[in-house]
Amino acid sequence: MIARPEHAPVLLVVDAGSWETGWAVFRGEEVADTGIIGVPHRGEGATSQVRLAHLLHEMEELAARWQPQAMVMSQPSGLRWRVPALEMVVAGLQEWSQRHRLPLHCYTDHDVRRAVVGRERASGSQLAYAIMALLGTVGQVRTTREWEAVAAGYYHLARHG
Repeated sequence: MIARPEHAPVLLVVDAGSWETGWAVFRGEEVADTGIIGVPHRGEGATSQVRLAHLLHEMEELAARWQPQAMVMSQPSGLRWRVPALEMVVAGLQEWSQRHRLPLHCYTDHDVRRAVVGRERASGSQLAYAIMALLGTVGQVRTTREWEAVAAGYYHLARHG
């Protein structure tokens, strides 16, 4: 029996970033919604801890709205230096998924780009166009972070169907 779209499993996907995190929600194999979680302001008070607290608050709202059964996180790769703020975001999202008892599947952005575009160092716009072409959504307007989250969700679903 095929699950109706409204009863299909929900997958929450995040493209982790220290200033801005893209998210996508898949219901079954369909993209149900996307968005960006950014910081409310970039002034002096926007410390890493404040940004993480805001991200986790927004994640709570997404979880309450969509009731996901699993989570995917795309993480930056290929950085040649440590980025403590980004490490804090990744650790915070890992803890958040554990607290919500959501199975977490992590992929590097290089893995996602290699699978979707064919090159691990493809640009954000190249990734966006490639995922639009794969999903038949050329012309839809989303930010690069949203397309990155959609691509990570697509990559996960293609691997774990």
